[in-house]
Amino acid sequence: MIEMKIAGGEALKEVFALRKEVFCDEQGYPEDLEFDQKDENAVHLYMIISGETVAAARIVTEGADSVIGRICVKRDRRGEGLGRAMVLYAVDKCRKMGVSSISVMSEIDAVGFYEGLGFSKSGERYFDGHLDRQPMSFDMKHSFGCC
Repeated sequence: MIEMKIAGGEALKEVFALRKEVFCDEQGYPEDLEFDQKDENAVHLYMIISGETVAAARIVTEGADSVIGRICVKRDRRGEGLGRAMVLYAVDKCRKMGVSSISVMSEIDAVGFYEGLGFSKSGERYFDGHLDRQPMSFDMKHSFGCC
């Protein structure tokens, strides 16, 4: 059974552990950049399957604009559509929060993934740490079945 939840307390520790595992340990992203001041006010989402935290994301909102980020899936669960489900869940949460725009800062190799979910390129590529990124925005008119 898949459960999608908002993290707090002990669950937030599990979300942070998964982010460290994926972004810092696997990808070599600096830990001091991975965990930032935005975490304090972000909405942290996570997915549980059979009692295990397997995917996570965060939503950072400033005014009527939200950025979905830190989207990650445990290595041994990739290829099962969990990343897609996590993004759709985050988009659904943003819509329920009444935001007027949603964006992601996609890693370059994930641009096609986000385009398939209704995002489009919306700015110049840039480097974040050692990762090449592409800003993308979500078409709020896009609809899909979710959560």
